[in-house]
Amino acid sequence: MKKVVDICFNMKYIISIANEGNIMTNLIAINDRKCEVEGCNKVGQHMGKYRTDGSPIRRAKCSKHHSIIYGLNGWDYKQHRKVYCENVDGRLGFTCTSTIIDAEWQLDADHINGNPSDNRPENIQTLCKCCHPIKTMQEQDYLTAGRKAYGVK
Repeated sequence: MKKVVDICFNMKYIISIANEGNIMTNLIAINDRKCEVEGCNKVGQHMGKYRTDGSPIRRAKCSKHHSIIYGLNGWDYKQHRKVYCENVDGRLGFTCTSTIIDAEWQLDADHINGNPSDNRPENIQTLCKCCHPIKTMQEQDYLTAGRKAYGVK
């Protein structure tokens, strides 16, 4: 019986367990496929399939870059996101004081006019997770016409 154990992003060790209960460790290092986009160090997107040796089959690109290329998961507008909250200029009536440590997780791409189908770059502003819900409440973006068509609540 073989069990695949994830140790870190780019190495795996296959641990063989003998029938007698003795554990033998085959230090077989299997390199995971890295994203081919220059500067990206993430592993390729897992395709949900495995090779006969138990290692995962991965795409040539990580899930983020795969989504960008094929326009999945909102990347048609997320690509216009900046690396800072644009409310530092006080455009919402108060100045943002958030410290952004990880732009990928802390920043949202907001549709200025509230219409989720209007993905023009000039209609997208970057807001942090603190400013975005305040803007949504102030502007009542949750009532805009395009939300029902997209099933956005």
